Amino acid sequence: PVYTSEIAPPAVRGALVMGFQFAVTVGIMLAFLLALVLEDVEDPISGWRWVIAAQIVPGSLLLILGAFMPGSPRHLLANGKIREALQTLRKLRREDVSFELAQIYLEYEASSEASWLDFLTGDNGKLLRIGVMIQILAQICGMNAFMYHGPVIFKLIFQSDHAGLLFTVVSGVVNIVATIPALLVVDRYGRTFLMKWSALGMMSCSAVLAAVGDICLQGEDFTCGDWARARLAAK
Repeated sequence: PVYTSEIAPPAVRGALVMGFQFAVTVGIMLAFLLALVLEDVEDPISGWRWVIAAQIVPGSLLLILGAFMPGSPRHLLANGKIREALQTLRKLRREDVSFELAQIYLEYEASSEASWLDFLTGDNGKLLRIGVMIQILAQICGMNAFMYHGPVIFKLIFQSDHAGLLFTVVSGVVNIVATIPALLVVDRYGRTFLMKWSALGMMSCSAVLAAVGDICLQGEDFTCGDWARARLAAK
């Protein structure tokens, strides 16, 4: 995402960076689907080995195609390669890039004069603390814990070993669907708007998960298990 943000036009920079996240969620879902399809494969080798081997394909494409990608204009300027930076911008844009190149240069000059003390104190320090707290709060909302324990929870609710892998596919689909609105609104309404609504969504989902867990998983009695099996049998 850093490379994408440095080569993207300012008007669509947010959407392109979010496009990286969207691609990540699509890749995760495809991996989950492949694991679900190959769940029962044993011969000639186990299905999970095929899933890991499949990762060689996108990794190889990234390695090969990455060799043809242009360098970041900011990185080129930082290394004194002004002419190469200008040529890179001209390849990426269909308009005059002189003003954008000057902006990148001025931003680089301003940042290169800053010290670690400037980074950790004053307004920069305040922004750093805000950024760290946002990341911490986003992680401790329970997402990682639910992704880790989700397959076990689904097995308990549906009383089926297959439900664990089904959970991974469902969570992959949810990831993709939840990323699409961010792609559409991030450049139009701004990052703060997106963050506030995302926080509201996380809070609501955490409340729903807590309620379902309290109702369905009471000690050794999985009160939603019979309901879930009845729903599956009806279909």
